Amino acid sequence: MTNVRRGTKEFRKVSRLLKSYRNRRERRRLINLYAFRPGSARKTLINEAPRSRDLVYDLNYAAILSCLENERHKLYRDRGMYYFKSSAKSEWKEFPFEFTGKLRKEV
Repeated sequence: MTNVRRGTKEFRKVSRLLKSYRNRRERRRLINLYAFRPGSARKTLINEAPRSRDLVYDLNYAAILSCLENERHKLYRDRGMYYFKSSAKSEWKEFPFEFTGKLRKEV
């Protein structure tokens, strides 16, 4: 687990990519969003939810953008997956996501 500090090149690049893909169609294919089951380390890919659940993907994406602006939330990276935590001691990974395809190469 690595803290991606605000102001670093990596943080700015992640932030720029997330903001630039906000209204693009290929976002769902290039940015995977996950949810962790409570009390478990098992993750669920939100992208694979039925099309009727696009709202869940959009809400999580909006929450990620909100966390980028909120200095209380810290961005972490672990084996290619990014997530937020409200404190370093917290065990709860909030709004995990990862880049795929061409975006993974950019980061």
